Amino acid sequence: MDLIRWNCMFGIFVILATSTFGTDTIYMQCDPNQGPNQPSRVDCPADYCCVKDEFDTNQVYCEKIGQVGEACTVQPTVYDCPCATGLTCKPNIHTAVFVSMFGRCFDPNSP
Repeated sequence: MDLIRWNCMFGIFVILATSTFGTDTIYMQCDPNQGPNQPSRVDCPADYCCVKDEFDTNQVYCEKIGQVGEACTVQPTVYDCPCATGLTCKPNIHTAVFVSMFGRCFDPNSP
């Protein structure tokens, strides 16, 4: 009986934790083929875009568009949202011989 009670309590905790701590992903059907530079990709709420799962490309969902300091990709991709309008993705590593495809969103107009 204690195992059943513990499992129920754990299930409630997981539901509360995911609904309270994480709203960066909304699992719903959408179309990621609208183009990675269109933040308002079809069927996603404002400030979200439609992306494909990197490991299961048949799964699609809405993800939050990148804000200042958040992770991004330098090149457009259907696997990640672009930075919000007015922001740019600055590569994590930028040398004379290598430019990382991963970076952080930043505001080019701020000092």
